Amino acid sequence: MTAKPRIQQKYPLQKFATFFKGYGVALSLITAALPVGIAISDVFPFFTSIKASITAATSIGAYLLVGFIFSRRHSIARIYFPGRSGTTTGYLKDVRFSRLFGLLSASLALLSIVFFLSYLSLVDKSVNDAAFDHAFQTAPGTSERIPIRAAINNQILEIVKMRKQKRKQKQEQEQEQEQEQELEQNPIGALVTLRGQLVAYGIDKPIWITYRAQEGLGLPTVRSYSVQFTDKDTPQELRERLPSTSVPNVGLMAFYFLSAFLCCTSAFILMGLKEYLQEGLGLSDNQLIFRPMGGTEKRRFDIEHAAGFYGFVEFSPLDASLEPRIQGPLCALHDKPPLPLDVDQDGKVISWQHRNEADYKKSLEPCQLKGGITVSELEGLRDKSAMKTVRDYRQTFGEAQENSTPEASVLEGHG
Repeated sequence: MTAKPRIQQKYPLQKFATFFKGYGVALSLITAALPVGIAISDVFPFFTSIKASITAATSIGAYLLVGFIFSRRHSIARIYFPGRSGTTTGYLKDVRFSRLFGLLSASLALLSIVFFLSYLSLVDKSVNDAAFDHAFQTAPGTSERIPIRAAINNQILEIVKMRKQKRKQKQEQEQEQEQEQELEQNPIGALVTLRGQLVAYGIDKPIWITYRAQEGLGLPTVRSYSVQFTDKDTPQELRERLPSTSVPNVGLMAFYFLSAFLCCTSAFILMGLKEYLQEGLGLSDNQLIFRPMGGTEKRRFDIEHAAGFYGFVEFSPLDASLEPRIQGPLCALHDKPPLPLDVDQDGKVISWQHRNEADYKKSLEPCQLKGGITVSELEGLRDKSAMKTVRDYRQTFGEAQENSTPEASVLEGHG
């Protein structure tokens, strides 16, 4: 008895990685090496103290995301290719959702670009914030250095004092003239530039700080500011020397970077996964192009032998293998599902009620429709009426198709 040769089959993830090699890069390298490679090559600016932790978290998150998406490939296949098990017709809701889901990859790619731009903007802002927090100014007439925040507060206090003195000196002048002269002497609301000294972790270089103050409930406060460095190497030195505990906006910065790569990875994986699933399902490009997925018809029907009740049935006129979806029964007076209110000894419903969910209050209200039928009998009549509607529509649709064929037109012409 000869042993049968053992056929070696690739595991699904191996097949998936093999498919992605057609793009030129293995799956594992795409998910993990890309963030690390970007960090090493300094394509994006980083604070050195948090570079390793951010890139490590991004690599791990990308790995886990690929595994999660691939583990949900069966559910994603039903979304990408609804009703493709031997038919080209899907339910209308599934077909619409499939088309919207097809835009998810492009949306994630666009969102990734937005997160990357937000990250770059936040890094620049964090450098300015760090420089502002570590900026000093030499006090007039002394060699003492005071923080730039204290220097700005002192300047604002001097402005407030000068404003009060002007008001006392010119109380007898007209109000309009007083306001004009006060505006000339008062920089509150105007741009003010100060020269400072950046002193932090071995850095001692001059910088310029431009700020704008605004009126507050008490003293005026700084509304916005910007930092101008005297050379281009200072921001890089600040990013390299600043410890992680002193990096401003570190949480939001890590979120932007992580989200940018996860969105980028998701978009890439979903685009490739669709091709992988198409190959696994045995669907050719010709089938998808020349036999696109068709939708269903949805028809309302009255339930026979149950006056006042109706339902909806969704079905395919051409594909009998697609099981119809039936919705109902519904009350014709209120367009709501009926619930039994009073039931006799035989189980027949004497009167009905409805659930009222208006104004977020779930209460029951009685219905004027009378019963005389059990719930199971009503559901049975609903199914029979729905299937009758489907048969009648398919028969009418089939006759219309036959009458519209070229053979029928030729016969009519000879007649």
